[in-house]
Amino acid sequence: MKKIVCLIMAVLTMGVLAACGPNGGKSAEPDVADLSGLGEYGQENNIDYRYFWKPPQSNGYVGDPMPYYEDGVYSIFYLQDEGGSVRHSIFRVDTTDFIHYEYKGEVLRSGDSSTSQDYWIGTGSVVKAGEDYYFFYTGHNPNMESVDGGPWEKVLVAKSEGDLDHFVKVEDFEIAPPAQYSQVDFRDPQAYFNEETNSFDITVETNAGGVPLIVKFTVSLDLKTVTHDGIVFQDTANGFWNLECADITYQNGKYYMVYSGQPNDTVWYTVSDEMFSGYGTPTRLEGKHFYAAKMVEGDAGTFLVGWVYRRSSFSDTSDLYWGGHLVAHRMIFNEDGTVSLTHPDGIGGYFGYEEETEHGELTVSSGNRMFAEAYESFMLKGSFRFSGGEKFGLVLGYGNDPSAYRYVEYAPGTGVLGYRIEGRSANECEVAIPLEENTDYTFTYLQEGSVAALYIDGVPGGALSFRTHGTNNTMIAFFSDGSTLSVKDLKQYLRSKEA
Repeated sequence: MKKIVCLIMAVLTMGVLAACGPNGGKSAEPDVADLSGLGEYGQENNIDYRYFWKPPQSNGYVGDPMPYYEDGVYSIFYLQDEGGSVRHSIFRVDTTDFIHYEYKGEVLRSGDSSTSQDYWIGTGSVVKAGEDYYFFYTGHNPNMESVDGGPWEKVLVAKSEGDLDHFVKVEDFEIAPPAQYSQVDFRDPQAYFNEETNSFDITVETNAGGVPLIVKFTVSLDLKTVTHDGIVFQDTANGFWNLECADITYQNGKYYMVYSGQPNDTVWYTVSDEMFSGYGTPTRLEGKHFYAAKMVEGDAGTFLVGWVYRRSSFSDTSDLYWGGHLVAHRMIFNEDGTVSLTHPDGIGGYFGYEEETEHGELTVSSGNRMFAEAYESFMLKGSFRFSGGEKFGLVLGYGNDPSAYRYVEYAPGTGVLGYRIEGRSANECEVAIPLEENTDYTFTYLQEGSVAALYIDGVPGGALSFRTHGTNNTMIAFFSDGSTLSVKDLKQYLRSKEA
């Protein structure tokens, strides 16, 4: 099962690995830098992020994505933090497969006056009507309360005629929060063009009396008439004070709505037979390192596009900080109404070099079994089954001081998949995933730099992405605290050079 490699690893002058095939000719070559000997800070400053994309500026990061699809291209508009961005101005990156990206730069800049309603720009959405494009977005300015007693946030719009490239702000349009809603939290418009009524249906997130709400407005095509239509959904069960980044898609005869919860929570989804009413009890989708995701449907599939938090000082001991790297999960809408997440198709072309591993299969019931090296950018694939009620999973950073170990672990007793740092009892992030004993599951683990994602196929949810510093160019092991874990068909693939 292992690939025969005549030269396993050679460090070139630029620190890049290369290999030759069984016959001495060049095969697919790995394209990963040697980060060994570097600490958390040094590793992060030398990682070439491509799959888990970030802006090209060294200090630029991805905030809330606002994806739009047309003619084979997924255009990801997003709030850029730092990297030349002025108060979270909107930038854009395009992709056809969520593997390769083309940076397009700034799209819409925040207001230049401290009394501009959009002194800070907040999340919104792009929608097409006729041949023109409309970008409904949040204008955020706490100064407005002292200037004229106005709300901190309003919904504004920009328009681009005939293409996606020339958005100009429409100066005489706004949706202000009605008096019964928060005058501080009123944001993240998601717009849908209704061809039957020739108008825009727009959801907005706000709160009233401590209850977080998603509410609806109708806006005429000429942007002259705004009608408040009432409450679409409220979440009173999860302790949130506000919801963010709500989005709706229609799949298998049902409407699926996703949103993120504040404070410091993750993405949830709820299902209904109607687009703007009737949503049931929400379900958590993904862990707390993944945030502000919206959906986009196109020829390559429907994707949930969000970002993974960064750490304030490139260390797992530091706080999570707003904005980070782009992460896109392909969504699978199951017949029972649940949602599963997996990686984009074509990922095998990106991780195109098969590396030799320590084991093709293994069984562990206590302790650790070393498996492979964690390179700068790599993928692990295999299948597993377990029996017993004790935790099991992956150890990252293996071979370092054990105090630096990181665990991607499943707890059969609670059905929770989590990411945990050694010395801490609570998971950094987690998601409930139903796994059964003595059942075969296939998995894919992706890591590029300090961003990682684990996918378990065929189960609701099925994904956990997270930030893990300092684990590149260390070893990976499987572990068990007492359950019997059997893993088969283990393979490792590295990021490879383009053909």
